Amino acid sequence: MHFCSAWSRALNNSEARAFGINAIAKYDVTFKNPEGLNDGGVPGFGMTGSFEFGAMTTQNVLEEVARVGDYVGASRLYNQEMYAYHEWYWFTVTGFCPNLPEQCITPFEGCEETEPPMEPATCKPKGCAGKAEGAKEGAKCPADKLAGHDFLKDDVLKRSCCLHYKDKQEVVRGGQCNAKSSPTGEHGCVFQVSPLTDANYVLLDDVVGITKLRCKTNEDGVVRDCKDWYDWRTNCDDPDGKYKRKFTCTGACHGVCNAFCLTAENVEIEKTEECIEYDLHPFCQDNAPDHCGSEKCQALKPEERELGLPYWRGRCDAASNQRRAEGFAVLFLGDAVRGKHSLLDKSVFESNPDCGDQMFCTANGNGGPYCTRTFAGLCSQCYIPGTEPSYGEAAAHTSVCPYSVFTEPGMHPHDETTCKSDKPEDLCCLYGIPGQKCGTGGNDLSGYMLAASLQDTEKMENFLRIYAAEVLGAVVADEERFRQIAYSAWSAQPPIRPSPVPWKEQLENVWHQLEEKLSTDPSLEQTTKTTTTATTSTA
Repeated sequence: MHFCSAWSRALNNSEARAFGINAIAKYDVTFKNPEGLNDGGVPGFGMTGSFEFGAMTTQNVLEEVARVGDYVGASRLYNQEMYAYHEWYWFTVTGFCPNLPEQCITPFEGCEETEPPMEPATCKPKGCAGKAEGAKEGAKCPADKLAGHDFLKDDVLKRSCCLHYKDKQEVVRGGQCNAKSSPTGEHGCVFQVSPLTDANYVLLDDVVGITKLRCKTNEDGVVRDCKDWYDWRTNCDDPDGKYKRKFTCTGACHGVCNAFCLTAENVEIEKTEECIEYDLHPFCQDNAPDHCGSEKCQALKPEERELGLPYWRGRCDAASNQRRAEGFAVLFLGDAVRGKHSLLDKSVFESNPDCGDQMFCTANGNGGPYCTRTFAGLCSQCYIPGTEPSYGEAAAHTSVCPYSVFTEPGMHPHDETTCKSDKPEDLCCLYGIPGQKCGTGGNDLSGYMLAASLQDTEKMENFLRIYAAEVLGAVVADEERFRQIAYSAWSAQPPIRPSPVPWKEQLENVWHQLEEKLSTDPSLEQTTKTTTTATTSTA
């Protein structure tokens, strides 16, 4: 969503966010995949692909559906476009006639439909039939040619007719079961989705604060509350030009010039006629593959990297992205996750198989790979830093385990796990591994990590109060603001993200940033020390 919907530098004359996304919804999904499904890289799931206007454009996914039937796919995602402490996931579920779009695409023979919002790559340049037409058997779709992989090798048939299951003469129905059925893993019944309720639906405009901003139409000049994204974009009351600006750059461009800037040396802020919801500096947006981690992006101050609404600021900051994700979790799950730095209800752990049963999650004595459901409800690989031997180069693309990993069903420390030291800043001793206890900590990184591993805001407050008094000579002046700092100073795992940057360096940076914040934050005030000098005189 942050990649596509919010970023609006390229949305020239658009009446909606990219892909028309204007709301977020929570669904409970139960699934059972078919037997014989090829492993897609995430335990229990098949491979994923891309849909464009209802058409699956990934050939391997279509071949898998033809071979075993409908299934649920998942893929692990992590890149430098957006910093996060752990990976996230992309899911694929197949629907009816997955190879064809919702409507026919010109210049397909007989197609008279208007231009669709998106033209699938598989329909270029000759067009496609729509799902309804493709499901009809006839001269274009002879029954004897529709089953098996040969169908997918015939470009004309693939663009004209609906994909059939390999083992039976039937159009692929899609994996969603009817409302009264539980998933069986058979054709047409692989997943079940809970009904959408008002409690599980939220408008993006409300979340990001657009409906609390002010708009003004030129006709009457009356200032009023903004109705939605388009109203704010075109009629925002922005006399100071705070939101009517975007980044622009010189150099080679592709697509829309100034939307994707590849070799820009000079970047300026350009005034715009419309209000811009969010824009990221080209040095961070377009410098693939490093993006946020590129030297040019890192050389910018945080406040120089972004424009637009405050809600979206901090795309290159893992803590800010975690805070946004937790905000959605609280909206949908309420007190079950509030104040816990959690994205999931505990029922996820109770209702799913143990991750320990997966070969993917079988650890060695070097700290991993273990698995956790804490990040996304799936079995996500993770490792424990600071072991001897270390996890090695794999740490650059693997998430650090949550402190509670060994409380999850089926997860146990490897018998040969040894911590490199008992220093809290080396992290290993914080995981409760038998025989591996931590030493003491002070008003430094060691004490900070001891406090953070307790996952308790009150205990973090106590540590920060002592630090403020003994190191800064300060006392708390704003309790609520100070408590917010304390809450944001800990998380479910050490504040380390999968990255080529060594985890120790990341950890030290996080501590230095916290030190700097405490030294300047208005929640603290310096205590005043008065020195009295006594003078004695003799007559």
